[in-house]
Amino acid sequence: MKPDRLLRYGVKIHLNMDTLVDNPSMNKSEIVQLATLWFVVLIFLQTSSGNDGPVMMGIGIFALALLWVIPLYLLRKILPKLQAG
Repeated sequence: MKPDRLLRYGVKIHLNMDTLVDNPSMNKSEIVQLATLWFVVLIFLQTSSGNDGPVMMGIGIFALALLWVIPLYLLRKILPKLQAG
């Protein structure tokens, strides 16, 4: 549907990604890649059996670290730009 038709029906869609595009160190493709990696890590952790040996245990520990580090990294990069306006 065209945007003017959506407005006619009382639906207003506003996506402001300019703050992410303006920041050359953090563009949308990097955000999408990190979000995809985060979901892959989450799926790995949910589907792993836990009794696979030391190699899988090491991968699991690394995945747990990524599970916490990726959102913190994204917040650290995005929040200052959003707060600046």
